[in-house]
Amino acid sequence: MSAIRSILSDSGKTYALLIGLFLSLLFLGTAFSSITLAVLSTYSAWQIIRNKHVPGFEWSMLLPILLYGIYVTSIIWTINPELTHRGLGRTFTLFFIPLLIWAMPKITKSNRNFIFEIFTNANCIYALVFLSTSLITYIKTGSLSALTYHDLVDVLELNAIYVSVYFLISLIFLLNKKPKDRWDIFRMLFLSGMLLLLSSKMIITGAILIFIIHAVFLSGIKEIFKPRVLIPIGVI
Repeated sequence: MSAIRSILSDSGKTYALLIGLFLSLLFLGTAFSSITLAVLSTYSAWQIIRNKHVPGFEWSMLLPILLYGIYVTSIIWTINPELTHRGLGRTFTLFFIPLLIWAMPKITKSNRNFIFEIFTNANCIYALVFLSTSLITYIKTGSLSALTYHDLVDVLELNAIYVSVYFLISLIFLLNKKPKDRWDIFRMLFLSGMLLLLSSKMIITGAILIFIIHAVFLSGIKEIFKPRVLIPIGVI
């Protein structure tokens, strides 16, 4: 309870919590995410009135729009237009994120990491649900297709490409997190394995390139030979 009170007493942490919950609930449909969005919007308006905060532009406001743009382009290569259009409808609220960020005070590095921790842990829970339900389907039907691509995320009627993008974002966060503990390494391996099962060639290729570029250009050439880099690449 003390941890919750600490978060709620800090407006920055409260913003981070609500953003993390909003992003984490998008897979569940518009009802849950819309409720969180309404709470976040109300809280933002209250903070502006209370603190007489004058919003300022930040480049980070463009990120949700770019993410939604990736979703829109998936219409070109999708094999299931119905699921794709449904996914676009579910994630349309990403357009509201820039407006909310515009109304918020600057997000600190600590709060940004807090958002991604919530988001990444939620993705791991989703991945566990996807894997569990697909294994049950496989046991019942004997069809390996239940463990891959769209069938893997069929329990929530999602598109494998959308889910892959979310998991990749979490992987990038974990890759850049310093220092990493065993839980971080486990999540990297788990999400890397899920990317492989989701079978999006574009996302898998992108993940491998990101790992290599990070190791070579950001961490040094020796970093690429360390287990925490080699193992996720090997899994993918």
